[in-house]
Amino acid sequence: MKFYELFNIFYLLEEYYRIDRCRRCECLHGALWRLRALVDSVEDGERREFLLVSIDRLLSASNLNPCMGCEHCEPADLIAVMEERTARL
Repeated sequence: MKFYELFNIFYLLEEYYRIDRCRRCECLHGALWRLRALVDSVEDGERREFLLVSIDRLLSASNLNPCMGCEHCEPADLIAVMEERTARL
């Protein structure tokens, strides 16, 4: 994946993080961890480090609960997008 795509996914996940229900859900955490693994594999210097620190900030500032069972889960959709994109590489 291109770095700008990873940053855009982070931006979306950061928006979901502002929703209390999402912030506490393992689905969002799973998406953040998957994104972190992808970012960690990119060699992009300062931008890479900035994004890793930003992801770690969200991961460390949350209390994790099991999946909330939402009818539609945006973070889970983003995990699917990340998996689909990386499978094409």
